[in-house]
Amino acid sequence: MLEAIDIRKYLAEYGSSVNEDGSRILESVSCGGEFCPKARTCDYGWVLNIHIQCVEYGVPFHFHQTGARLRRSVPDGHGGHILKIYEIPREYQHTQAEKAGLDYGGGIEIPACLSADSLSICKEPEEEGSN
Repeated sequence: MLEAIDIRKYLAEYGSSVNEDGSRILESVSCGGEFCPKARTCDYGWVLNIHIQCVEYGVPFHFHQTGARLRRSVPDGHGGHILKIYEIPREYQHTQAEKAGLDYGGGIEIPACLSADSLSICKEPEEEGSN
């Protein structure tokens, strides 16, 4: 994911639409960061926002990998936040994305800590390199 995007118009149009055979036109949304040596930074807030949009429309969501460079807002110890960029080795990108707990199967209520009014997270992802 390379920038913040709003996909609500697509979720609204295709999220609950079905094909003639009864299958969903939009089965799910999947996102993640780049993993190459010169990977561009993926911002966790962008991923979280897409997750929230999918939950709003009941469309399944999968955060499949953090990418090599993941930017997050973290507490600065003085009541504010700073942006921190994590350099995540390839072998940990999938497990770290999974540990973020953002995968969503569709049809359940959004947790209060993930409301559109608050981009806080329910639990902190673990530091890169930890299992």
